[in-house]
Amino acid sequence: MGLDNFTRCIYGWKVEGHKNVKKFKDKLEKVNKNYYNDYCNFLVTDTMCGEYIFFGAHLVYYDADEGGEVIVDDKLIKQVTNKYKNFLKEHPELDKFLTEQIGKLTTSKDPQLYIFQQIW
Repeated sequence: MGLDNFTRCIYGWKVEGHKNVKKFKDKLEKVNKNYYNDYCNFLVTDTMCGEYIFFGAHLVYYDADEGGEVIVDDKLIKQVTNKYKNFLKEHPELDKFLTEQIGKLTTSKDPQLYIFQQIW
C-alpha cells in the first residue's frame, strides 16, 4: 500500500490541533451529518491524525506523484472564489456555521493562502 500525495493551495482558514479539529468536526456534524462528502470540495481534513482541517476556496489540487503545475492567476482566483461563495449562498447553514467559527477555532480571522502537501 502506497501513500497518496497531493499538492493543495487553499485560500481560506485553518483549524489546527487535535482538540480544536474535533470540536470543529463535532459542531459541523450537527449542521450536516454527511459533511465529509457534501462539503468535500471546500474542506481538507487530516484523515490520519486529525491535526488540521482547512476550509475555503481550493485554487490548486493535484496528485504530486504525477507532477504538474497550475498557473494561479486572477482568472483562476476569481472563478474558484466565486464557486466557493456561491456554494455558501446555496448552503446558508454552512455559511453561518463557518462564519461563527472564524476567529474562535481558526488560526486567523482573515483568510490566508495555504500551500501544502497532503500525504496520507
